[in-house]
Amino acid sequence: MLLMSHTPVDLILVMLGTNELKTVFHTNARYIARGVREYIRTIKNPFLWEKDFEPRLLVISPVLLRDDIREREEFYMGFDENSIYQSRHMAGEMQKVCESYGVAFLNGAEYAEASEIDGIHMNEENHRKLAKAICEKIGEMYQE
Repeated sequence: MLLMSHTPVDLILVMLGTNELKTVFHTNARYIARGVREYIRTIKNPFLWEKDFEPRLLVISPVLLRDDIREREEFYMGFDENSIYQSRHMAGEMQKVCESYGVAFLNGAEYAEASEIDGIHMNEENHRKLAKAICEKIGEMYQE
């Protein structure tokens, strides 16, 4: 319903995965990628776009959790060793899903990193780096 309330839609960006790695969710990179797969299936449902064109879709995997978040208890709460480990596998799992559906993919960790302040979120400079990479990827998508 949300998608249809915004028609026509040219492009949809999906970026998730960091908060899903919190221990409270008891999950892993593969399971999170399966969640992305469900978004893709919903977005690519041809019945949604009978009167409009199907929008392009770009999935972006998040930056990696920093190893040193363990030293910052005020930020580390909610994440554990497995969260850090799974963040290293997120891009690969998401890329597999995207390839199987012919969806554009961008590994955010190749362009930006979590800040040294909390080891989870990006600072202004890294937001700028990732935004530039996303803009370039979108440009490539519209060249095809």
